[in-house]
This record gives sequence, C-alpha cells and structure tokens, in this order.
Amino acid sequence: MKQAEAGYRAAGEEGLTYYAAMADPQPPRLPLTGTRHCDVCVVGGGFAGLSTALHLAARGYETVVLEADRVGAGASGRNSGFVLPGYAMEIDELAATLGPLQAERLWRLSVEGVGLVANLVGRHRIACDLKPGGLTAATAASDLELLERQQRLMRAFGYARTELLDAAAIRDIVASPNYCGGLLDSGALHLDPLQFARGLARAAIAEGTTIHENSAVVRIEPGERARAITARGVAEARHIVLAANAYLGALAPRIARRILPVTAVIGATAPLGVATAQRLLRRDVAVFDTQPALDYYRLAPDHRLIFGAATRFVRPSRERSGAWLEQRLRQVFPQLDPPRMEFVWRGQVDLTRNRLPDIGRHEDVWYAQGFNGHGVALSTLTGRVTADAIAGHPEEWMLLAGLPYRGWPGGIFVAKALLPFVRASMQLGHTLRRRIGR
Repeated sequence: MKQAEAGYRAAGEEGLTYYAAMADPQPPRLPLTGTRHCDVCVVGGGFAGLSTALHLAARGYETVVLEADRVGAGASGRNSGFVLPGYAMEIDELAATLGPLQAERLWRLSVEGVGLVANLVGRHRIACDLKPGGLTAATAASDLELLERQQRLMRAFGYARTELLDAAAIRDIVASPNYCGGLLDSGALHLDPLQFARGLARAAIAEGTTIHENSAVVRIEPGERARAITARGVAEARHIVLAANAYLGALAPRIARRILPVTAVIGATAPLGVATAQRLLRRDVAVFDTQPALDYYRLAPDHRLIFGAATRFVRPSRERSGAWLEQRLRQVFPQLDPPRMEFVWRGQVDLTRNRLPDIGRHEDVWYAQGFNGHGVALSTLTGRVTADAIAGHPEEWMLLAGLPYRGWPGGIFVAKALLPFVRASMQLGHTLRRRIGR
C-alpha cells in the first residue's frame, strides 16, 4: 500500500485502524497450550464470542475463548461503531415477511440489544466514548415517505424515540446538500468498537473466563466432550460456540457457506479542528443515508470524521481505497476541501441473502453469524441469548434460530465469483423496494 499516494497510514493487508492507532498497547494473552477442560469453548474474540463468554461466566460456567489473532482484530474492532436497533431487513419488510406479531418481537429484541450494549458499558465501566443518536438521512423524497411509514411501525411496536425531520431540520444537524429530510433516533448509540471489545474481554476475564489469543482453531471434533484443536493445544468442552462470523472459513465449511463475506472500507480523516467539525455535524450523531450504496459517518473524539461507504459494483483496489473514500466524502461535504484520509482500513462483513441473522446449531455446535452490518448490537445480544440457551433458557435463541434462511443461488462459491453482480442485484432490489413503497 502506498502511503504517499492517498496520504494514509496502513499496516498489513487490512490496514491500521484509527481505533488501534489511538488506543494504548495491550500485552498479548498467552496462546493455548496443552489440553484444557472447560464447560464451554468459544471460538472467536469479537462481540458475539466475548458476550457469550461473559454471560456464561457470570452464570458460573467455566468458559474458554480461543481467538486466532487479538481480541477485536476482526470486524468487531474494525467497524464504524454504530449501535442501532433493527436489522438489515428494514422494519416494514420484516413485518411483511414474518407477520406483525413476530416482527414486533424481533424489533423489541433488537432494541433490547442496544440497551444491553449501554448496560454493559455502564456496569463494567468500559471507556469507549459511548454517545447517543443515530440519523437516517433521506436522499430522495420517496425515501423520506418510506421513513415516515417505518416510524409509524416503530411506534406501533412501542418504540417512540424517533423524530421525522424535513429538509430544513436535517440541515440544522448535517451541513450537506444531499438530504431532503431524515429520521433522528435518540435511542441509537455510537462508540469506539475496539475499546468496547477490549472492555468486554476484561469483564469476561473478571467473571472467570480464560482468553487465549493467537490460538487459531484448525479443527473441531464434535461429541459429548467436543474438542477445539489449535496448533499447540486442545480445548475439551461440553459445548462449543462458533463466533468467528465472516472469518470462519474452512473451520466449519457447511456453516461458513451460509454467509457471503464481503470487504468493507472505512477511513478516518486528519483532524478537522473543532470549528470545522461542528460546522459539518452540529449534533454528535451517527449518520447513514438511504442510497443503496450508502455513506455513513460520525465524529471521533479528536474531531476527525470516521467515514465509510458501500460499493456499488466492485470495491476499489487496496491502493486506491483512500482516494475513493475521499471522493465519496467530497460528494457529501463539498465544502470540505481537500478531505484527506489519514487512516484507511478494511474489514469483513458477513451477509445473508435475506439480510437476517443466521443463528443455530450444527452437529451440536452452536453458531452465530450473518449480522449484515448491524453487528455491534445484534452480536452482543446474540452472545447473551446463546448463553441463556446453553444455560437452559432457549426462548429468545429459538426466536432468532427460527428466522427463515435463503441460500445463495448456485451456492456461496458462485456468489463470491459473481460478487459484483450479487452486489448490483441486491442494491437494485433495495432501490425497487423503496420506490414501490415496501
């Protein structure tokens, strides 16, 4: 990666994140060696795995987490930090697909996930710059009409924390010419995701969990005493939970083939200064727009913009990612000239075809994946729900595990090979649903 070309720092294939650069160095936790016996072995040190471990340990279960790299090294420490209620399948489509009663249960559960994040941050004193506020910015009048219909459904489901904004009201918040209105959600949150992951790890350890980093699991052997095998050790457990999401790969091919891993690109500008930052975003909220290839952004504590964008057809090359993000940022804030990206990084997002989570059991191994860009709240919630199910209280887990699943036409390998066309078809379908009022 050419630092001089786009003016940003990078480390490794996926790039140094702004979060990691600003955080204090963390000494690595020792890898697994020898044989370790436990009640539950969790594979993956992201939000889902750490939340599972924390909630199990709090119930008295001896729990071991095996992380291939470092805690938060995957998507959990590389995302935009938005903590949102709902799912990638929007609330009106959720009601049309599943019926209003099940849709309401799922919606309320997602709201509970946002509350769980806030509760964990407060209870365990996790310093992760948690702040309230999320804004869906409408880029077309039809989108604003759809947001109004969605707001009515949210209120019918008991959620009254949103405010519909017209063009003048949204410009009092965001100094961009792109938006004709929006939906402001005071119940949404945003945070530093890496610090949240590290805080979950510390909380889990305080409850009795053991975390082994640099302990990639190379094989799972199901059974009454299941075995998770690494290069240097073995964890034997009554339960194994796979929480590696888009990084699961060849470890469990049948489960991994149910999701489509795609690469997201996010950056952080150089510091803008207090005055400029406050002119662009007059309220410190997380913003995402309604175009299919959405832009999303928020302010960092040192007055940078953390900015990401979904690609339309093909993602930019690794070398050109910084310049591409700068171009997208100029379209949102043309008055910001020149918007220089100081950090650019990538991460893997796990997509399902119907944009709903994929949670279940296969050969007595628990798994959770398919959060479709809503992973901060949903994966944290899923960890708690999975822990409840292991402890004999499966009601909420069964609600999520019972969600309909749609396979990728031709299978995951065809979907990967045709990824530009998959992206295009999904985004076209998204656009058409909006235009016809679904």
